[in-house]
Amino acid sequence: MGRGLASTKAKLPPSSAITTSATHHATPLLYFSDAPLANTLCRSVAAWFQVNQRPLPWRPVVKAPEQIKKSSSSSAPSPTTQEPTSQAPTAAAPAPRDAYGTWVCEVMSQQTRIQTVVEYWKRWMVAFPTVSALAAADAERVRSLWRGLGFYRRAALLHKGAHYIVEHHGGELPRSATELREIPGIGPYTAGAISSICFHEMTPAVDGNVVRVLSRLCGARDFDPKNPKSIKLAWEWANTLFKAAEAVPKGSRNKLQQVDGYLPGALTEGLIEIGGTVCKPNGQPDCHACPISTHCRAKQLLELGDIESIDGIIPCRGGKPKVTLQECVSVVHMLKDAPNHLAAQYVLVQRPPSGLLANLYEFPNILLPQTPRDTDMSDDSEADEGGSQDESKRPFIANIIAALMKDIKDVEPRYLGSYVHKFSHIHLAVHIIVVRHKTESGLQQIANVKKPLLPKSCLHGVDGATVSSDSADRRVVSIETMKEFGVAKTVSKTIEVIKKKMVNSANSDEARKPSSKGPSKRSRSS
Repeated sequence: MGRGLASTKAKLPPSSAITTSATHHATPLLYFSDAPLANTLCRSVAAWFQVNQRPLPWRPVVKAPEQIKKSSSSSAPSPTTQEPTSQAPTAAAPAPRDAYGTWVCEVMSQQTRIQTVVEYWKRWMVAFPTVSALAAADAERVRSLWRGLGFYRRAALLHKGAHYIVEHHGGELPRSATELREIPGIGPYTAGAISSICFHEMTPAVDGNVVRVLSRLCGARDFDPKNPKSIKLAWEWANTLFKAAEAVPKGSRNKLQQVDGYLPGALTEGLIEIGGTVCKPNGQPDCHACPISTHCRAKQLLELGDIESIDGIIPCRGGKPKVTLQECVSVVHMLKDAPNHLAAQYVLVQRPPSGLLANLYEFPNILLPQTPRDTDMSDDSEADEGGSQDESKRPFIANIIAALMKDIKDVEPRYLGSYVHKFSHIHLAVHIIVVRHKTESGLQQIANVKKPLLPKSCLHGVDGATVSSDSADRRVVSIETMKEFGVAKTVSKTIEVIKKKMVNSANSDEARKPSSKGPSKRSRSS
């Protein structure tokens, strides 16, 4: 019943049966430890996933047994149209899954939408097709391939993990979740995903989607899916479910495996897929399309009128986290008379090896103290010079410009305005000062590590402000050479603001020039 893919709404049992079932399973652990129920849930999820899985480059397409049987009986394929091995109707021969590719996609998918991940994953696998290729890659090359995905620590951990695998496992990922967790950067979720999907180990992988599905299945009330205690509880539920499904009699388990030749992987991905596409985090879940809705206690409670809505009784989101507002003054050293935008050269400095945007390159900057906020700032935006969000910083910015003019000869510092860049937990207001050098040697002097990046007098009158490290690596780069190593996204956004401002300024200057044709004659009214 749960295996049907529901173009029509699945009928619930009578209300009395629902009440009895809900009373019998007094706690979530009792609910998930019921072996017959666990068997049914697993079979339903596995069968549903085979039909409904989204086509993704790291997933081989595998047909469900019903589809294979139907297509085989309708027309026997000729040798030239033979279906790929991964779709052969053999339950005991699951489609191969590359453990390394799965590892990469799971790490990329953390905090990032799948639609965004696809193209990044493809480029990554072309550049680093194996664990050994990744381990041999330069750290800057790794960061450059990750640019735009955010949370750059993930890329660093993938790189570190690849080194570990080459050193301890000969370049091949271990098969068990226990061994996988010994690899730097691989936690319980990623270990469970790789071991179950690729090596068919009966172990769960619990992400936010699975937490939501399980909490609704067992009807957990007042359950905060972002709370660490709740997440730990969801892991207990998942482990209980998997163990109960594995504990069914051998005959039933063999029958179950006929539904899906590699149950652990299909169960793992099926739960994640249901949470991402059916049991949605925002708004009312699509219970009509859910393969296990007839076993869902939250849906039963809704039918009984005990709760007003599923998404209301089981919160979709935890408490709203506080956003930290940071402000920085980005000092952009560039050549004054570049022939075009692409030929312009800039001085970049490398960030520290830990923390936000670790090891990426950015413009030298002065970071102001943090301020906690309960409300969001506006979306990423550019503020005109003299805009309201800049007024309180005017004395500080004027002091920086004066300090730069005093410290560096033959430059024209200019304030160009600001914009806001949003990270997940930090909103960074970037105030831009452009320092235009008349000669290329001026840029090279700034890039020399023996000279301070910014004069200490820039910090006059501002308590708690910090400047980019004088000992950090510095480079003079162009737009083209930036592509060769990891650069923070704020660099490209800052350059876009500069480009726009300078084009507008040039147009204004051109408009103010007197016409070479002389003043036009005014027409007289008759």
